[in-house]
Amino acid sequence: MPQEQTESVSHAVSDDRILHADRQHDRRDGRGIPTDQIQQPVHESEDGQKRGNSGVFLQNRYEVQVLDSYGLAGENNDCGGIYKLAAPRVNVCAPPLQWQTFDIEFRAARFDSDWNKTEDARITVYHNGVLIHENLPIPDKTTGSQVTATSEPDSLSLQDHGNPVWFRNIWLVELPPEDK
Repeated sequence: MPQEQTESVSHAVSDDRILHADRQHDRRDGRGIPTDQIQQPVHESEDGQKRGNSGVFLQNRYEVQVLDSYGLAGENNDCGGIYKLAAPRVNVCAPPLQWQTFDIEFRAARFDSDWNKTEDARITVYHNGVLIHENLPIPDKTTGSQVTATSEPDSLSLQDHGNPVWFRNIWLVELPPEDK
């Protein structure tokens, strides 16, 4: 049976169909590929987490960082990092005001019948077409997670961190069940 899907929007979609964060898409099956395009503003006088800060939250537990990290080393809190857990293999962040792409394949953590975790969540991320994380295990929720890691599936959210970041062309593709 298809999962119920709901959307909540607290910031508007502009006339040119650009989403201004913060949006949540409720898909509770724990497996899918969210694909989106992001654009970050120019913040010449700012640095660090004040430069187009946002994120893609999977199950409201695991954050893929969205940040103007153009020209930086590519740390775990830079664009494409699994926030505070894993740095991208390479920083491929484009300059501000250029549209960028994320293709994210996510598999939720696995639990036994007593709800003990048997496998970590896993993630593969392509940023601007370059593989930056491949089937990476995520042992626990990321810093800033909105909920405690549990066995229950949850939403895909685009973080509003007070910076103007724009999203467009967002797709959610359900993956087929894994063979056991």
